[in-house]
Amino acid sequence: SHADPALAATSAHPATTLTGTEIGGRYLIKSLLGEGGMGCVFLGEHILMKKSVAIKILHGELSQNQEIVARFQREAQAASAINHPNICAATDFGRLEDGAFFLVMEHLKGHTLESLLRARERLSPERTIHIMRQILGALEVAHAQGIVHRDLKPENIMLTRQGEEADVVKILDFGIASMRPTEADESGTQTSARLTRAGVAYGTPAYMSPEQVAGLQDIDGRADLYTLGVIFFELLTGHTPFRGPSVPAFMTQHLTQAPPSLHAMHPELIYAPELEVILATLLSKEPQDRYPDARALLDALDALPAQVTSPAHGAPAALASPTGIHDTLITQTATRIKALSPPMRLAAFVVPLLGGAIVFAVLIVVALAITREPDPEVRQQARVERTVRALSQERDDFLSETPAARQALERMAAGDAKQAVERLEPLKTPHAQSSHFHYYMGLALGAQTQHSDALESFERAISLDERYAREPLLVQEVIGALEHKDARERAETMLSGALAPSAAPLLAELAHSSKKRRTRARALDVLKKTGQWESLPAWQQDAASLFHEKGCKARAELIKKLADSGERGALAPLQKLSETPKRGCGFLNAKDCIACLRADLSRAISTLQAQHPSPPPSE
Repeated sequence: SHADPALAATSAHPATTLTGTEIGGRYLIKSLLGEGGMGCVFLGEHILMKKSVAIKILHGELSQNQEIVARFQREAQAASAINHPNICAATDFGRLEDGAFFLVMEHLKGHTLESLLRARERLSPERTIHIMRQILGALEVAHAQGIVHRDLKPENIMLTRQGEEADVVKILDFGIASMRPTEADESGTQTSARLTRAGVAYGTPAYMSPEQVAGLQDIDGRADLYTLGVIFFELLTGHTPFRGPSVPAFMTQHLTQAPPSLHAMHPELIYAPELEVILATLLSKEPQDRYPDARALLDALDALPAQVTSPAHGAPAALASPTGIHDTLITQTATRIKALSPPMRLAAFVVPLLGGAIVFAVLIVVALAITREPDPEVRQQARVERTVRALSQERDDFLSETPAARQALERMAAGDAKQAVERLEPLKTPHAQSSHFHYYMGLALGAQTQHSDALESFERAISLDERYAREPLLVQEVIGALEHKDARERAETMLSGALAPSAAPLLAELAHSSKKRRTRARALDVLKKTGQWESLPAWQQDAASLFHEKGCKARAELIKKLADSGERGALAPLQKLSETPKRGCGFLNAKDCIACLRADLSRAISTLQAQHPSPPPSE
């Protein structure tokens, strides 16, 4: 849909009058999308190009109001002036025979942030930041052209889908944007580009910056950043920072009241200090105390730690929304793996793991921390991440629409996998064709150590939606099942099929990163059995072989090959081997098992560190 959120209840051009008619000599009105006090939005079609468009038509009587017409024209000028993929493009502007103005825009299919908030209550930090980045990218371009939106709000931000990419932002309604005066404006030959008056407040009270509330005339892009701070806060917590009972109360709070912290809104969570600082900076009363521009805020988001929430002491596991539950699962995983090395800990935070029977799977998430140069492999990984993100959004929808499944997930978050399975069982028939149901059932069964049954559920999820073959947690659970005799054969079959491309790099990492020799050997064996060994880059094969070869000469050759590869990822296995204790072999275990390799390892590590002087981001 593409209904204008600013439109309220009546229409001077009802659908029965305009549907099926042509306007502007080139557009056919197909149907009504939305209507209100200022006008209507119709689904239209360009007659010659056969392209769907959205057509906003101002009521005829309002076309006599110069300020409203100027606002309408401002929307056309601003939206067409900014060429950015995250801004809804305006393509045409004109006037009907009865004098009413119309604006033609791209037709969008999706939902607004407002409707998403109503359905979800709040979003995960990861999803929120993904949305914020896109809005900031659009604002950076708009502000550079002197265009300040001045009415950003969840109603004016749509989320659409483009191919496999979900949550693609489109900013709407530049109707009260302020723009730099053009040369023609200053000469007085056309209406001034500034549709503002001193002492008059423009915007939506819950989202207005203090300078808008005060009716100041000289407003710049930092006003949009304040408003974005309000939206950011609302997406994370489910509430705007100020909740006055009336418009005057809202305005007073924007001018005088300090915003609450994120933790104050959700005491069950502790937010990263860096995130709290970002919100406090954005919501500063004085523009000069905020970020100077959108780029500075993007840089601050880039500097955030990978994990931005953790549970407060004694916090309940079951939170108010699916997002909150997933946050809890992530932090539970962090607690379970706190003894791992820093790179492995950080990587594990990225993926929400469920249940207590997947400690083996935790070890392999270090593969996610491998840093690669931008090449086709990285581009492929980006495509996979987009797919996983879209799948996550759809699962969120499934949980919101299926309370019983959501309650089962809450039980898993609380550590009660048995009760989760019991709550999911009655849903098996009504949701037999839901890949999301089978995915959650697999997780619950795996946490109950029913590994063979869990794999059956995962196979069903993949058969219903092949995207699940790229879901990191599912892949990790299947790899984890290799440790269990009753499920090993089935897991190997799955890993040699649809899961093979996703599993190969994780198995390769496990083949040299696991602390257990048996686990390293099993990972290598599965890679070779499933035919994935030959598909690995040479340096990954060498890294895995380094921990399985016998004898100094063969291992020294592998160390040299890893140094010669120039791969940053080769540093980790070399450093791991170099950290081997200098005791453990010979009489009374007093001898150094790799004494013959120490010098080679030192040279190889120095060579790679010289080529990659800065530490990988995962560290």
